[in-house]
Amino acid sequence: MITLTTFLLLLLGLWSSIHIVYRFYAQPNRPSHAILPTYLTRRKSTTSVTLKGPYLRVESTAFNPIHETLTLWLSQNNRAARARRSVLRVTFDLGIVVSLLGMMAALALLAWTLVQLARRLVPDDLFPLPTTTDVSYSHAAKRAYGNDNVSPSTFPARPTPAVPIQLLIPGITLPFSQLPWLLAALFFSQAIHEAGHAFSAALDGVPLQSLGASLTLIVPTAFVAFPTHILTSQSPPKVRARIAASGPLLSSTWSDYLTAPRPPLSADEPAGWCLDTKWFLGHSHGCCAAPPPASGSEACFIPLQSEETPRCVEAPDILVPTNIVVTRCDGCEEFLRIGIQSGDYKTPIHVVLWRGTPEEIYQSVDVTPWRPRSPLLPSWFPNLMEKMILYTQTLTLSLFVLNVLPLPQLDGGMLLDAVLSFRDLIDPDVIDLESGSRGRSLSSRSLRSRLLSRLLRGLTMVLLCGCLLLGTYDSILRIYVQPSG
Repeated sequence: MITLTTFLLLLLGLWSSIHIVYRFYAQPNRPSHAILPTYLTRRKSTTSVTLKGPYLRVESTAFNPIHETLTLWLSQNNRAARARRSVLRVTFDLGIVVSLLGMMAALALLAWTLVQLARRLVPDDLFPLPTTTDVSYSHAAKRAYGNDNVSPSTFPARPTPAVPIQLLIPGITLPFSQLPWLLAALFFSQAIHEAGHAFSAALDGVPLQSLGASLTLIVPTAFVAFPTHILTSQSPPKVRARIAASGPLLSSTWSDYLTAPRPPLSADEPAGWCLDTKWFLGHSHGCCAAPPPASGSEACFIPLQSEETPRCVEAPDILVPTNIVVTRCDGCEEFLRIGIQSGDYKTPIHVVLWRGTPEEIYQSVDVTPWRPRSPLLPSWFPNLMEKMILYTQTLTLSLFVLNVLPLPQLDGGMLLDAVLSFRDLIDPDVIDLESGSRGRSLSSRSLRSRLLSRLLRGLTMVLLCGCLLLGTYDSILRIYVQPSG
């Protein structure tokens, strides 16, 4: 188990190593003397590294030719290409609607989370709730007040309001040992999210300036950068909205794919154990008339494909089948069959049959239904991939909810600016002297649009900061201040 001290020492060692490598091996970032921007030239790809304290940023133009090739492929002037562009633009236009609906849902979700957290933490006289007697809560209250003469009935427990958003705090709500896999899943989810922005930009002919990754303390991020003046001055509001909404659209689509129910591998086959027919029919059926025993290895098995009477069988004997009959076990919920094999995959699998609650096994042993197909992969690899998929499911949906918030540095902020631009009248006589384009820039929006934008951003900041502060305080309070028992 990784403690807080160990985590801080590892973090200090990581950033010390990064600074040492940067100091002795990194080349200084030389300014470019080219007149045209890099996305308009065929210069050799460049990579810049920025390191300031616990912040590392790597930005490169090496993938710009791939984006240019994608742009040319999408801009072909034939019937198939035009049909392809129409379908893609309709799809990304639907993404605008999905993102706007997600923005409203995210704000409502933050407001409801803040209310539920407040109901957990404020005194009873502000939010009166029905009370129930809870012995564990009474014991905690007795310890807190130091009075052993207090009766449990004098401390009625408040029911815990359900909170729709749970914070993942390392060392508090998330073990430090799970942090690397969570961060890896976060970076992978962000890479998919940013790929949506790059693809939508290629669809509308917006060039890619660079792409890269950054590390802030322990949080990795991926990003794509586009020329600012093209997005703000030369691109129509619909194009800006389409690019902003493409990332959340791809995140929601990927989340739906990961969380979609999977059909069973053998839905038409009955689930059960395969036993020797003659051997099975030779057993008695005495234990089947009574409840399953609390101890011992005998259990009641019921044939699935015949009218034979259930039989009482020693559970370890089912591990050696020959001529078979398919049965199901009545009362086998307390059995757990565990296969054990060495890492070289040369020795036969040994089976351990555990009778008891599975939690006793899960607390000390990593159990997984998967096994690597290749002997080159370690036995813990499938379990690791299962955790990665689970974290990716959670974080992909979380990224969608976070990015659609109307904040300046998020996709929701750019989407809100583009949507509000539709409300403003465009003056055809206004010409941007820098870009040569007609129309209003983001800075020349109407006063009503600017006020609405500031109102939504202020409301979002209040809700977000309130949820973060109350959620952190509630997690610390429940773990360290009110232990159960």
